[in-house]
Amino acid sequence: MWGMLYILLFEIRRHLRAKRTVASACVLVMCYLLWISHSLRITTFEETTMITMLHFQARSLYEGRVILTLARDPLLLLFVICTPLLFGATTVAGHRDTGTLRLLQSLPYSRWTVFVGLVAARVAMMSGIICLLMMGALLETWRQGVPFSPVHFAGYTAVLLAITATLVVVGAAISARATSRRRAYTSSLLFGFLIIFVYSPLQALRPEVILLTPRAVYYALVAGIDIKWATTFQARPSQYRLDSIYHYTEAAVLSLCAWLFCAAIAGLYSYRNIDITIS
Repeated sequence: MWGMLYILLFEIRRHLRAKRTVASACVLVMCYLLWISHSLRITTFEETTMITMLHFQARSLYEGRVILTLARDPLLLLFVICTPLLFGATTVAGHRDTGTLRLLQSLPYSRWTVFVGLVAARVAMMSGIICLLMMGALLETWRQGVPFSPVHFAGYTAVLLAITATLVVVGAAISARATSRRRAYTSSLLFGFLIIFVYSPLQALRPEVILLTPRAVYYALVAGIDIKWATTFQARPSQYRLDSIYHYTEAAVLSLCAWLFCAAIAGLYSYRNIDITIS
């Protein structure tokens, strides 16, 4: 346990000292904060009458809801899926190229301890980026005076943290199998695009299997935040032979746990058998 904590702190400190890494993270966060601000910008209103007073509803937001607007944004979806995969892809391949992996393995810790510590460090840093983005979205929502639910914001943040943490582990497993940093990046990026684009064909072909994909899990968990959002991401809800949204959310949680468990086992097994001296 202490060994994993030492590796985690060592890795975080090493990234914070790397100027290029910090600059890249800052640019990424700023770009997505600007895009979130653009996505949440209210441009049109719908005027309706409620009893004896006029009521204005923001029509530029999806159904007038901030969380659904963010969840359905294609660029934010690309960030949620591809960024943690690419970040996790640096776990083994990048360290093996620079020789840092040999340095870490010279410490009195097992290979599994080093691997878990490296992955945990990336999960922690990715979680920090997600929290910064959600704080920016919260401030933008408050600045524009759009009504929001703190519970919904907390739930959506938890969904993002769970999805990105799982995909970081998947990226680390890919990195443990790759022989170079370029192959790790390429494989992770291709896998991310596969996750994004396989959603629609699966939904049309066999909706029951759709929860095997992380994108569908992401949508299901977001829809599970509020019972009113149950059919938000379903093109034809009647095709889903599920008793309620709670069963749908439960299946999504089980699918996410299966992804996390399988990726962790595959990554640990691959890292135990690799030659860390080969770059």
